[in-house]
Order: sequence, then structure tokens, then C-alpha cells
Amino acid sequence: MATDGEPDHPADIRPAHAPGAAEVVVTRQQGTPIAVISGEIDLDAVHEVRAHLLRYLDPQPGTLLIDLSAVTFLAAAGISMLLDVHHAAADHAIRVAVVAGGRATARPLSITGVDQVISIHPSRPAAILHLLRPRSPHSDSTGHASATPPSR
Repeated sequence: MATDGEPDHPADIRPAHAPGAAEVVVTRQQGTPIAVISGEIDLDAVHEVRAHLLRYLDPQPGTLLIDLSAVTFLAAAGISMLLDVHHAAADHAIRVAVVAGGRATARPLSITGVDQVISIHPSRPAAILHLLRPRSPHSDSTGHASATPPSR
């Protein structure tokens, strides 16, 4: 296992094969895997990126941060892939937070309503704080308070 801020191991770095191709580098901070994705998340890239992210759905620490700050293009297939990863994580009680502060990512995730399903943050520190916050018994899968608490 890597120390905070260092890649887990060389296999966790997938070099871009062509200009603009998606690249994934995974580091850890306070035990949480941080998948930093750069380049274009298009139809050609989603299968490899999804497989890479799913490898980090681990009950310990039970969190995953996906940083899209360096993504230059997010296709509909990429949005669908993020939802797939989120649902797979929720099935195992793993909390996911996404950093999407740039126009190429924040706008499409907002317009499509994905920001109502997945916990989206404008910066990595905000996302980490969200993941480190204890989960409320009345929160939904995004970590937001649910509209109605469960009945007793």
C-alpha cells in the first residue's frame, strides 16, 4: 500500500495512449483511495476507467474519491460509468465522492441531475471532508440528509 499522496504501485498508473486519452492515477490520503482521472472520458475510455475504479471499492476504508479536475471531456458514457461505480459502491456500503469543479465536468453532472445522486464537490479538500464526516443514520447514499427519517 502506498503512503499518502504516492501511487499505490506502477500497475495503478495507466498511461494515455493518444492525445486526450483518459489516464487514471490512484493515490491515498488518510486511507482513502483517490482516483485522479485526466483527459477525455469518452466511449473508448469508459470500460477501462470503470474497471480501474471498481478495483478500489474496498470495505476498508469504505470510501473512494474520484477526482475529475483534470478531465477535459465527459461524454454521456462517462456519466453513466460514474453512476455504475456509485451504485456498485452503494451495494457494498462504500461512500463515493466526486470532485468536479471544472466546466467540462460540473456542468454536465448538474444538467443531468447526477449531482442529486452522487456526492459532487468543487474541490478535493471538500470531498475528503465529506468522506471523513461520520455517516448520519438518516443520510442517503450521497451522504445528504434524507427528506424523511425512517419510521420507528
